[in-house]
Amino acid sequence: MFEETRDRFAQVTDSAFLNLKNLLDSELKEFSATPVEGKNSGIYVLYEKNQPVYVGRTRNLKQRFRAHISPNHNSASYALKRVRKRIGREASYKKEGSRSWIVEHHRDEFLEEIETIKRMAYRFIQVSDNIDQYFLEYIAEAHLGLDHDGLNTS
Repeated sequence: MFEETRDRFAQVTDSAFLNLKNLLDSELKEFSATPVEGKNSGIYVLYEKNQPVYVGRTRNLKQRFRAHISPNHNSASYALKRVRKRIGREASYKKEGSRSWIVEHHRDEFLEEIETIKRMAYRFIQVSDNIDQYFLEYIAEAHLGLDHDGLNTS
């Protein structure tokens, strides 16, 4: 039983490293609300000034990219994350520090971050399986030296 699990784990891990190579070798494209990959699911890396800054997982790239640049605090989570970092505020379930509070009190910064995201570039690889996506997302973040804060829960 454990051997089967170990073999499956090894397959998923090997696949993730191959996918990472393919992701990082893929074409660097300009960010767009209508990416050429359309509604495909997979993993993407956002680049700011040719430096990787964010790894994302999505079931629909077109929808996710539109959400990244939406002025809605419930959709533009990466822009909010960037604002939180700028102002030194941790995520909170309290009113002060909540998503809506951040946008209400730091709207200009929030909109600036959305404009910054619009100027980014990206790489994308189609990956349909959820487990393969999770492994690739984690391995890409680790390889690129990015935060794993998407794993945090509270």
